[in-house]
Amino acid sequence: MKILVLNGSPKKKSDTFRLTDAFLKGLNKDGTHEVTVVNVIDKYIAPCRGCFSCWKRLDGHCVIEDDQNGILDLYRNSDLIIWSFPLYCYSMPSHLKAVLDRTIPLIKMTMVQDADGTVRHEPLVDFSKKHTLVICGCGFPDWDGNFEGLRIMCRNCFRTPEMVFVPETPMLNVSAAAPVAAPLLARFEKAGEEYEASMKLSAETVAELEKPMIPKEMYIRIVNGDEAPEPVFITLREKPELEDAAAEWFHSKWGVPKEAYLECMDAYLKGMSYEDAQRTFPVSAGNAEQDLAPGKLQISRELDAFFRRYEGLEPSMVISCAPSKGVAKSLP
Repeated sequence: MKILVLNGSPKKKSDTFRLTDAFLKGLNKDGTHEVTVVNVIDKYIAPCRGCFSCWKRLDGHCVIEDDQNGILDLYRNSDLIIWSFPLYCYSMPSHLKAVLDRTIPLIKMTMVQDADGTVRHEPLVDFSKKHTLVICGCGFPDWDGNFEGLRIMCRNCFRTPEMVFVPETPMLNVSAAAPVAAPLLARFEKAGEEYEASMKLSAETVAELEKPMIPKEMYIRIVNGDEAPEPVFITLREKPELEDAAAEWFHSKWGVPKEAYLECMDAYLKGMSYEDAQRTFPVSAGNAEQDLAPGKLQISRELDAFFRRYEGLEPSMVISCAPSKGVAKSLP
């Protein structure tokens, strides 16, 4: 399968593209697909002149001599087109919008009416065999009200695209937010595997991908630079539903095998004392200087600072199962 990724972020260190990159890792896990990434900001794409010369020539190219015709060639020959971009004024960045505007050489002036009454231009190429995925991230703390306009535009332009709209994406490039960013990136990689298998995403998967990483009020407080209160430590017995997120964090941060961690925690959650659970299912940190001792976790200053800043964090705040202390903050 030929995959074209139109990266619309103007930044080299793109928040949204981290999600797209994770998705591609899952999608092309076995390396059998041909992936082409176009960083649109590096291309020269002039605005559409509205001359409609392309509709007279019908050769699939634009009369403007810039980088757009190369993109049109890639577009026409791709099986999957991924539009990856941050939300700008409730739409896409202007340089990427110029690319979209100038895809009209791929359609004709003549119009057709669908069975539902929708009138559209007749395609010059066969779009029925092409798949479209839109991945958009934004700096707002929630979904409601921020993506509706973009959703309508994408449906009108691409007909039946898969769409994933993610709030709070600036957290993806904040090192202290890794405990919540890493699980989201892992979900995107898994979603790529799902898409590779079926060429679609389930509604449940999209909902998981679009879920905010932290509560709205906390995110606003962080963005506004307000001082966060002292951290609140929670045990897994208080919130056992966070066990998977805890295992993911320990694995990504310390190299702890997720299966071993989950075996130990399952025993603990079923009533076994933490010390007995550790003895029965020993959990070792593969890249830490010492094993995780019962009831006490050697956690870096970075994590301590993280909890001080992101008090109340969910869903990945609980990363410890110490019976009495929940997440133990430990300074060297």
